[in-house]
Amino acid sequence: MKIFFVNIALLFSLVITAQEYNLNYYIEEAQKNSPLIYKSQNDNKLIQLDVQRVKSLLSKPIVNLEANVLFAPIISHDDGVNNLRIVSDGLPVDYTGYDLSYADGGQYQAFVSIKQALFRGGTYKVYSQKADLSQKINENNISLTKHEIEFLVNHQYILCLISKNQENTTKELLNELNVQLQKMENLVKNAIYKQSDLMLMQIERDNYKIEYQKYKSKYINNLLELNLLCGIKDTAIVKIKEVNF
Repeated sequence: MKIFFVNIALLFSLVITAQEYNLNYYIEEAQKNSPLIYKSQNDNKLIQLDVQRVKSLLSKPIVNLEANVLFAPIISHDDGVNNLRIVSDGLPVDYTGYDLSYADGGQYQAFVSIKQALFRGGTYKVYSQKADLSQKINENNISLTKHEIEFLVNHQYILCLISKNQENTTKELLNELNVQLQKMENLVKNAIYKQSDLMLMQIERDNYKIEYQKYKSKYINNLLELNLLCGIKDTAIVKIKEVNF
């Protein structure tokens, strides 16, 4: 059972690494993850919410209620007795506290105000037109950003294709040279060709090995740069599909 589980996990990992992606996938990912597009889209949402807020302020009156309360008890000293009075039931002769001629134990005030904007129809129309203009500017910026992203992704995708094709071509030549080397070894053994001829072919084979590793590394670097450009966090080395530009 353990061996079966390991084989399944290995097969699953091979399927993942063998995935292929096309140009449209990378363009869509780059546009979806673009911070510039995301910012412009959020700005449009904020503009729409601000228009709704202004419309609500202009169409509905603003009612404010304000109230003030002053609590001012006194201490009466009549007849040599100190008494705390919250509300006076008469004017004491001798007392300490707030002047009773101004307030009898406190003051109470309340105000209600109603504000309604005048000429609100014209004001809202001007504000709405300004908001529409800002939204169109943001939409235009989004469109321009998408075109720029598409251009950059196309360019990087082409670099990936070039390096991948160079890697595949070099690998095919290397495989062909290995076959030729086997034949050459038999011919050298039979004294048909010299040992120096075999050594020259081996040197050529080694050069192609170096070229193959160089193009392979170049493809990996180009692919990682493509992922970075598109905001893709996956670092798996995947295959990309050919495209007819």
